[in-house]
Amino acid sequence: MIMFKSIHKYFNLISMGRYSEFLMLFIPWDNFLLNLYRLKKAEKKYQKAISMPPVVIQSENINDYEFSIFSQNGEDGILDYIFEKIGTTNKKFVEIGCGHTENNSLYMISKRNFAGLLIDGGDWNVKAFNNFNKKRLKSNNIAIKKWVTKENINDIISKYITDKEIDYLSIDIDGSDYWIWDSITCVSPRVVIMEYNASFGLKSITVPYNASFNVSEFGHPPKFSYWYHGASLKALSKLGLKKGYILLGTEKKGVNCFFLRKDIADRLEINHQNPELVFKDHFNRTQGLETKIPLSTDEQFEYIKNLDFIDI
Repeated sequence: MIMFKSIHKYFNLISMGRYSEFLMLFIPWDNFLLNLYRLKKAEKKYQKAISMPPVVIQSENINDYEFSIFSQNGEDGILDYIFEKIGTTNKKFVEIGCGHTENNSLYMISKRNFAGLLIDGGDWNVKAFNNFNKKRLKSNNIAIKKWVTKENINDIISKYITDKEIDYLSIDIDGSDYWIWDSITCVSPRVVIMEYNASFGLKSITVPYNASFNVSEFGHPPKFSYWYHGASLKALSKLGLKKGYILLGTEKKGVNCFFLRKDIADRLEINHQNPELVFKDHFNRTQGLETKIPLSTDEQFEYIKNLDFIDI
């Protein structure tokens, strides 16, 4: 039975195009050839990033500025626009949950000389980023391997970031995202980027706090999907307001949302956006790009509705 489940999982990973996850089950992820590939891939993206023209502000709609070089979707362009609009202070940041060449910080590091802390639970991501930083960036940025919890997050950040105010905080850990942001008090970021779970729709909910939450333990149909994680846009919007942040909007693919600290928003006369109006469906899930089964947001939630949630 266990063997059957394992074979079924492997088949689903391949059929959904998640080849890297499949290969990681069998190939040592820290080897010379893969490390060389990662370095070359990062170098190619870096050259593209530094050749990008400066952003020209022509509208107040963050979606007009989206582009992706290092980011998952349009976050590179949105962050570039935001800091062109509000300016920078110390160019310090904290990113919790990052890929070695796919994250929200490498563009800001490459193009705007940001310097900060990247935290991830994956050893290969941390090693690959630090290798690229050593070989090419030669910057003061550092990536560390840590499993973050409500209990340790402030101590981890404070060890590396001594400034109270930083330019941005990014959280994407596919788990207790809501609870981690709620717990952070050691820094006061001017901008916050959060992953929201569009499969939760317009409900105001989050997964319960669990210090050892691992999204891979909640695989479910169709295929072997992972749609039980994080918090809804409405829940994060409420948390943002409680912590003194307005919602700026979401990127087009329905994965990340952006917040601006209220004192800056007030000074620049930037208004809070209604989460119901800026909500966007998760593009990949609604189109069935991985499952080959297009599903509406309501249909996605049907697969996870019997799991535990906290109303916000």
